[in-house]
Amino acid sequence: MSLAPSASPPAAACKLQLDLLGPPRLCRDGVDISGRIKYRKGLALLAYLAVHSGLWQPREKLAALLWPDLPLAAARTNLRQVLNNLAALLNTPTGAGPLEKDDQAIRLQPGPGLRVDVHLLLEESAERPPEAPWLHDLPNGLAHLTGEFMAGLQLNNAGEFEDWLLAVRRDMAGRAASLLERLLQARREAGHLAEALAPARLLVQLAPCDEARHLTLMTLLAEQGDLDGALATFAQLERALKQEGGSAPGNALLRLREELQRQLADRTDGLPSAALPQLPELRGLTALYCDFCLAPDSGMAADGEFMAALQELIHRRGGRVASTIGRGILAVFGLPPALERSVERALIAAEEIRSGPARAMTPRMGVCHGRMLYQGNATAPHLLGEIPDLAMLLGWSAAPGETLVNGAVADQAGPDFAFRPAGSRTLPGTAAPLETFNLTGHRPPRARQSARSGLPFAGREGELGQLLALWDDARAGKSRIALIRAPAGMGKTRLAAELSRQVDMLGGQVRHIACRLELQHHPLAAVLASLEALAGIERHDGPSRRREKTEQVLAQAYPRLTPEHREALAVLMAESAMGSSGIQAKSTAFSALLGLVDCLIERRPTLLVMDDLHWCDLTTLELLGQFVKSLGDRPVLLVLTGRAEMLADSPPALTRHFDLPPLNPGEALALVAAADRAAHIPPEERQRIAGSCGGIPLFIERLAKDWLEGIDHRQPVEELLQSELDRLGPAKDVLRSAAVLGVSFSLELLRALLPDAPVQAALEAAIGQRLVVALDDDLYEFSHALIRDTAYQSLPPGQQQALHRHAAYLFLEAEAPQAEAVARHFSAGRCWKEAALWWNHAGSAAMAREFAADALRCFEEADKMLEAWDAPLAERQAVQIRRGYAAQLAQGFGSPLAHRLFSQVADELGRHMPLEGSRRQTYFAALSGRYMGGSSQGEVEGLNIARQLASLAQTDIERLMASFALGNSLFWRGQLAEARSWQEKGADLASRLLPRDRIRYCVDDPAVTCRAFLGWNLWFMGEEAEGCAVAAQSVALAREGGRTHALCFALTFSVAMHWCREDVETVLAQASEGLSLARQYGLPLWESVNSLFLLWAQARLGVLEDNRPLFGAAAQMQLAYQAGITTSRWIAARALVAQSAWSEAEALIDVTIQEAVVNEDEYCIADVVWLKGECLLQREKAREARRHFARAEAMAEQQQALGLLQRFHRRKVQLQGRPG
Repeated sequence: MSLAPSASPPAAACKLQLDLLGPPRLCRDGVDISGRIKYRKGLALLAYLAVHSGLWQPREKLAALLWPDLPLAAARTNLRQVLNNLAALLNTPTGAGPLEKDDQAIRLQPGPGLRVDVHLLLEESAERPPEAPWLHDLPNGLAHLTGEFMAGLQLNNAGEFEDWLLAVRRDMAGRAASLLERLLQARREAGHLAEALAPARLLVQLAPCDEARHLTLMTLLAEQGDLDGALATFAQLERALKQEGGSAPGNALLRLREELQRQLADRTDGLPSAALPQLPELRGLTALYCDFCLAPDSGMAADGEFMAALQELIHRRGGRVASTIGRGILAVFGLPPALERSVERALIAAEEIRSGPARAMTPRMGVCHGRMLYQGNATAPHLLGEIPDLAMLLGWSAAPGETLVNGAVADQAGPDFAFRPAGSRTLPGTAAPLETFNLTGHRPPRARQSARSGLPFAGREGELGQLLALWDDARAGKSRIALIRAPAGMGKTRLAAELSRQVDMLGGQVRHIACRLELQHHPLAAVLASLEALAGIERHDGPSRRREKTEQVLAQAYPRLTPEHREALAVLMAESAMGSSGIQAKSTAFSALLGLVDCLIERRPTLLVMDDLHWCDLTTLELLGQFVKSLGDRPVLLVLTGRAEMLADSPPALTRHFDLPPLNPGEALALVAAADRAAHIPPEERQRIAGSCGGIPLFIERLAKDWLEGIDHRQPVEELLQSELDRLGPAKDVLRSAAVLGVSFSLELLRALLPDAPVQAALEAAIGQRLVVALDDDLYEFSHALIRDTAYQSLPPGQQQALHRHAAYLFLEAEAPQAEAVARHFSAGRCWKEAALWWNHAGSAAMAREFAADALRCFEEADKMLEAWDAPLAERQAVQIRRGYAAQLAQGFGSPLAHRLFSQVADELGRHMPLEGSRRQTYFAALSGRYMGGSSQGEVEGLNIARQLASLAQTDIERLMASFALGNSLFWRGQLAEARSWQEKGADLASRLLPRDRIRYCVDDPAVTCRAFLGWNLWFMGEEAEGCAVAAQSVALAREGGRTHALCFALTFSVAMHWCREDVETVLAQASEGLSLARQYGLPLWESVNSLFLLWAQARLGVLEDNRPLFGAAAQMQLAYQAGITTSRWIAARALVAQSAWSEAEALIDVTIQEAVVNEDEYCIADVVWLKGECLLQREKAREARRHFARAEAMAEQQQALGLLQRFHRRKVQLQGRPG
């Protein structure tokens, strides 16, 4: 195989950039045009030609390579179609460009206008300098070289190509390693050690078990003083070797580790306080001010022993003297290293000062607790906030011998202190009155002994018993749902975990899905994480490896899963490694995931736990809703845990709600007793612990743990978690920074966020205190969300924002940045412009996969960011347009939000006519969106807007939208011939545009919708056979496109046409499919109209016994789409006639006739008038009936509705012979 391309041009000269390392990408002038490559085999052909650049490839050879199962003529036809698509992207309209072809052969000829990334590797040789001119212009830096060649590409039934692809992947990996090794050597020899780290890390990533590469990286890190990083590298290798076969690292590595450990111990003696620059911190502190009424000439003021005694007492109680200026002394409690129970410490100090050094005085004291900004300092702490001022003001307001406190102090002091209300006081310089209390007494706490114990499950036995009863129902084949709701710290997760443990012991199957704060904008992220665990996928696995592992586990564990579902899941897992760039449609992903769950449940009774549902992304919630609808009588217990605001809709008959209250005193005591199995805690202390935590299990467990570990003080709930963090010492700042990343976080990302911090040692300390758990080699998680929240909230806003900004840029360095994560961090960092851009990216990616609810939320965030930025109006309008489209897809054409957004933009721009350039395009988009939903908001200007769109249209894409709008509005208005011409024009334009371009101005593909309208219209015009064919084309196109909403559109219009033909069998088949899809994916318009058609079919078959569902379905259709009321009444009226319910039908027909013109629904009015005539016949009003028949025929003739006239003629024949 020849791999010798022509030299690639310099970056500045390139207009086209072809990246084949990693997910394939084609860019022109920096704009990604990969989506315009129509065929997967087009990518394959481009890769093959690029690797063999400059060499002519016979067409027969390429056709046989890519389509080995087809006859040569058919294969060459396919090749010609693929080539035409590629030539349109690579060459100029005149045919000039890098893709050269004749009748016999093809080649890709790089030149000044094309650069191909793999050529850097193909040109690699020992004689060539490793620092190539455009090496640093790679899309993701050096890491780009390690991307798998054509990642994610796999062709079915093309064995020879797959063999070639595998061989090239191996060759490219070897060449990348060779280039990186030469770069590493060159940079080390030049003394550029920091720059040498990048290739060294990548080489280790390429070969996780290569000891020589790990030794090199450890040495480099040690040479730069990063001993912690070097030891972490050793630990990583040790784990990798253990997973591969259990071997230990070699002697050279062991000796280096020992030397590094010795150096680290000598340098730091553990974790040094100087290892981290201390971050400013928001924390709860207590200030004590003692006013001794000292004067300059007071002997006491000059008494050094008195001042020393005060300072010693305050220090002993864990406080620090902040000031001795003025008439008294100000002390602060809650600062490191004496941290816990700052309120109690301050009050005790106040009492001891009064009875000790100041016993001969009657000092006035003030004590105040609240949040302050604290910055540690070698000499004195920096404290910002009003708390010290309030303490002094309270002290000056107190009477001699009195101690006044604020409400926070009285609340947190506990039962050992007594207070009485001292009224509301307006203090100088304060904005609002302050509630104050007078300290009246103090009872010293009792001592206790030290012990240790575990913390088993206790305190929720009642709820556990009820959940196990639901499990018994599920085992018997009766599906059940349990909603466990409570605030943070109440034991939701612990209760679900204990249920899981017991179900597992009983032989049940347990599956767990954990939703997380940092994943709430990532569609299906929690589900995909669960699948990763199922398939054994590692974080470093690339797309191909993820796909391979998924296929393997699904084939072995779930053989009954269909091949289509296995393929879809494998693609889904491969795409998830590429960030938000996946292209698989939501309907495909949902079908496959639900199919997997079905196979899972078939094996044995299943407990499915979804934890922290309040952090669930909307797409997963939608999937959950579909799963719930499909439960039926299956052996499943679905447990959903979350806070009170969690979104979950479940059938009441299957659902049991568990709103966890705080533990009652008996349950709280039981939890304390469970934590103290050796009975070390005295009864009165058990009572105190149980009574001081508000019944919150997390706090009860923590207080019990503190007592058993011999801590000689008591903590209030407010300070408890902060004190847990404080015990980390300087490592606390690492954890505070990690909290910016989320509840779970990557070690690699945290190290990048804090490049100078001993991250590994800090995490080990946090694990030792059970604040953090290690999920795998690189992933860590806070042991409770409250711990993360406490750590995060202790960061001042400025520090939070700086860390979020840094995190955003770190996420951007990933090979496939997760748009939602980048956007979230830019938002929190108050980078409004960047945040808006990335929320836009996230929303667009979600829309591309029909995750409309998530897209809507992303675009809403983008709009907020633009408003905060005070962005130009044009940018806000563009986002509002995208919000509108997302709202239409998520909420239906009748979405009031979408209509408001489109109308607002259209009205703003319409005041500045005429418009040019991008403003005209935005105005066109706004009018298009307004058109789609206007009729549902009571507007009757649809035809006027459609004609305005036609007058504005300048491009084929815009003409397509105008054609659709005119074909739509004219059809409903009964102007069938003109409507047909626009529908045909729309279908023709759609056939010449790319799918992405066709949906620029509407939710559904006009290639589908124009044909759907045209098929029905052809029946009205008497061309029934052609109408059937066009309707079938519309449905086929919709199936091919893979978008559920478009398929429901096509099916429903096809049903309407066959309903007009009175083809009961086809109506039953297609309406049933449409109804099933609409219910599954939550599409109320298509659900209601297909329900009506099915009810009509039942009426025709004589099996509809109750008319009420007809009116219910019609009302539902009106709610979903107000403009469809005439159609729904028409269908219902025909169903009533089929049942011979003449009086009900006539009443409905009268209303329909009166409102049809108002609703712009005149297309069917002739048939409704005919039905009125038949109702009159039933009442023996023959003359009046004949007038209605004649009127109906005249209206049909005026509309050129030959199909209706033919129906009327058949009906007249049937009616002959009736009296009159």
